[in-house]
Amino acid sequence: QGVYPIAPRRAEGCGGGGSHRTSRQFDDLRPECLLTSLVQVNPKGWVPTMPVSPLSDQSYAEAFGVSALLQLLDYRDALDHNRFVNVSLNDASVKPRNWSSAVNDLGGLVSATPLSNRPKKLNSDSNVQALHHLAQTRNGGYEEEDDADYDYAYSSHVPLEDRDEGEDGRGGKPPIAPLVPGSRGESSFAATPPPLRRACWLEPDSNSFRVRGKTYKKDRKKFNAGPPVFRLAAVDIVETPVNIYTGMAAHPRERVQQSLARGDLPPFMFVVNIALPGPPCFHMVYYYAVDDVSQIDGTNGTPFSKLAQSFFFGESDEFRDRTFKLIPQIVEGNFLVRKAVGSTPCIMGTKIKQLHLRDPSPNPRYFELLLDTGSDSVAKGVIRLVLGYAKSIVVDMAFLLEGNDESTLPERVMGCLRLRDVEFKNLRFVDTP
Repeated sequence: QGVYPIAPRRAEGCGGGGSHRTSRQFDDLRPECLLTSLVQVNPKGWVPTMPVSPLSDQSYAEAFGVSALLQLLDYRDALDHNRFVNVSLNDASVKPRNWSSAVNDLGGLVSATPLSNRPKKLNSDSNVQALHHLAQTRNGGYEEEDDADYDYAYSSHVPLEDRDEGEDGRGGKPPIAPLVPGSRGESSFAATPPPLRRACWLEPDSNSFRVRGKTYKKDRKKFNAGPPVFRLAAVDIVETPVNIYTGMAAHPRERVQQSLARGDLPPFMFVVNIALPGPPCFHMVYYYAVDDVSQIDGTNGTPFSKLAQSFFFGESDEFRDRTFKLIPQIVEGNFLVRKAVGSTPCIMGTKIKQLHLRDPSPNPRYFELLLDTGSDSVAKGVIRLVLGYAKSIVVDMAFLLEGNDESTLPERVMGCLRLRDVEFKNLRFVDTP
C-alpha cells in the first residue's frame, strides 16, 4: 500500500532553518511542492526477516528496503537534475573559476586549494578530476546553459499515425506517407531496403528544441525552433562486420544509390551516420530530404541558407567540425542514462572524429556526415551504456548548424528524430561495399 502526501512550500522566512534557495531563478519560475512516498509492505512470509545464507549479514527485508530507497533517490535526482549544469569529464580546455568566489558560493565548505597545486597522484584520480570539473565553467564544444534547450511542453506532440491507440496529441501535421514502394518517390526511398521497424522512430515536434535567437550574442535568449528545414525520410539501424567509413550514401546496395538508380531521389539528401564500434558493429543512419535546394545553397537570402551553403558545398572541413551541433534529450528513461547523455548542445567535431562524405558528381545530390563514436573513449563508454538501456528509453535528437553572429542567426533545426524502445537484435545486416 502506498500513500503520497503533498506538502506546499513554507512561506518565505517562516519555520525552521534550511530555507536557503539553491536556484532563485528556477524557484521563481517553477513553484514547488514536496511529494513524500509512504509505503507499507506485507510480504506474507515470502520475504524472510532473519538473515539467511549466503546473505549472512543482510536479510531479504533489508535488501528490499535498500532497493526501494535507491528508487526514491533516483526520482529525487531526476526531479533535481535540471537545476544543475551537466559537467563533461572529458574537457581538456576548461577555464578555472575564481576559487574564492566558488568557496563563498558553497559557504566555505570546500578547500580553496586549486587541484593543480595538489599532489599529482591525486590529480590522476578520475574522482578528483570530476571534482575539478565541478568547480570550473565549461567550454570546448559544449554550450553554456543560459536558457533551457528542451521544452517538454511539446514533447508529446507526435503525428497521428505515430500515436499508440487512444493516445492524445496535436493534430494537423501532414501524415507521413506509408512505406509502400512505388506510391511516391519518398515512400520508395524509405521502403527499399527495409528501414528500422516503424514503431521505433518518428519525427517529433521540433519546437521541443530551443535554439539561439537573432540577438543571442547580446541577450543570450533562446526560442522554440519552429518547423525543421529538412524532412525525415527514413531511419536505418544496421549491423555490419566492421564499421564502414566510406558511408552508407555511397554504398551501392543502400537506399541513396538505389533511389538514384530509380530516379526518385529527392533533390538533395542530408545523411547523419553514427558509427558504433564493435563487435558487433552498428550504424545508426538518419536520412533527411531537402525538397527546396535554395534553402541550402545560399540563394534564398536567409541566414541559415548562407551558413548551409558553406557547410554542404564549401571546402573547409574545419568549418564543418566547428559548426555541426547536436542537441540530445532523453525524454523517458533511466536517470543514469540521462545524466550520461545530458541535454547540452554539443559541437560534435570538437569531441569525436567527424567524416564529411560528399557526392563527387558535378551536381551533388547528397551529403553524409559520419560520427565515429569509437574515436573517443568517453563517447564509446556513453554509447555502450545507452545501448544497454535502449529497449526502455525514448531519446530526441536535433541537428543544426551553430550561428555565432547576427549574419548566421537565428539558428534553425535542420532535422530532428525520436527513437524509442530500440532493440539491437535481429537488425538488418549490411556487408561492406
